[in-house]
Order: sequence, then C-alpha cells, then structure tokens
Amino acid sequence: MNEPAPAAHDLQGDHGALGLSDAQVLAALRGMIQSRTVDDRLWLLSRQGKAHFVITSAGHEATQFGCGLALHAGRDYVVPYYRDMALALALGQTPRDIFLHALGRADDPSSGGRQMFGHFNSRALRIVSGSSSVGSHPIHAVGLAWALRITREAGVAAMTFFGEGATAEGAWHEAMTIAGIHQLPVVFVCENNQYAISVPQRREVPVADVAAKAAGYGMP
Repeated sequence: MNEPAPAAHDLQGDHGALGLSDAQVLAALRGMIQSRTVDDRLWLLSRQGKAHFVITSAGHEATQFGCGLALHAGRDYVVPYYRDMALALALGQTPRDIFLHALGRADDPSSGGRQMFGHFNSRALRIVSGSSSVGSHPIHAVGLAWALRITREAGVAAMTFFGEGATAEGAWHEAMTIAGIHQLPVVFVCENNQYAISVPQRREVPVADVAAKAAGYGMP
C-alpha cells in the first residue's frame, strides 16, 4: 500500500522553537544551494582566466545563512571577511552583484570594479567592506558598535566574521579587548574551517576550541 507523499512544507526539526517558519528555512536552503552554484561557476571562470581572483565560501553556507536569518538586513551593520559570499547573498546581494564584483566590472556594486574579490560592500544593506589584511577588520565592527553606543541607535548591532587564523593576529585581540571592556553591541563570528589559507589550525592557535579564547575578554 502506497503511503501519501508528505507535503512540501512538512519539515522536521526544531526551527519552530527558534522562531523560524518553514518558509524561512526553505528560503535559506535555496539560498545555500544558490550560493554553492555561484561558487562553482566562479571557479570555472577563474580556470578560464576570466575571473582573476576567486576565494570560495563552500562549506560555510549554513553558518552564513543562519547568521543572515538572525540579522536585520539594512539595519544591523555587518563586516564580513573574504569567504562570506553566501552571507552577502543572505543579506540581499544578488548573484549578478557577485559576478560583477568577481569580474571587476564598472557597475560592480561593491567597489565599482576597483577592489579584489571578497570585499563585499553595500551601503543600503549596511555591509561594510573589510580590510585585505587578515584579522584587521573586526576592529572596524567594534568602531561601528561604539558609534551605535554614542548615537544610541536602539535595536541595532554590528556583526563581524573571520576565520580561526585571524585570532592569531594582534588587531583581532585589540578588537576583542575594546569590545569586552566597553560591552559594545558587536557579535564576533569565527568560521573555523581548520586552515588559515594553507596553515593548519594546530600551527595557528594553541587550543582545540577557538571559541574558548572569548572567555579571556569577558565574553560567553
């Protein structure tokens, strides 16, 4: 006897307890698939010599779309790092925006074709382009959070993203220290993929759980 197929919206999981609807979860899944598809195409363009520099966000999609669901695009400030293409899509940039950025076109919304790939930027979406040096951009998010404290803009926060390799950089420690001392409205998101470009984690940090470092700055 054939059982009826479940309805497309009958999703299993605890997302309802997190305040997420089936529609939101499905939209995030579609976005993650779209991001991986764009990623694959960018690699092909790179191999063809049409995109001169590409760095992947493959494997980071779930973290980035999850954070995108927690953020209010266009209200909260976001300072991403070079692997955050999926995050840019989650916040409202389009695949067309990404390709214009990767191909260095004049109508690239991130930089007008003047910046290397991975420097996502949008004034309307409050995505702030990070610095090229690894680990130097979280301090920008701290500056934004400090400005929010001064202007008393209610219900707005800053969120910054980085890899585990950034936690070995001095600027990252400065950002964490200032944020911790002043209790600023900023969220630090470490996307640990076990490698800082080509350096394995065991040669970057002396702890297995990178998040354990946060306790030293008075953060949970």
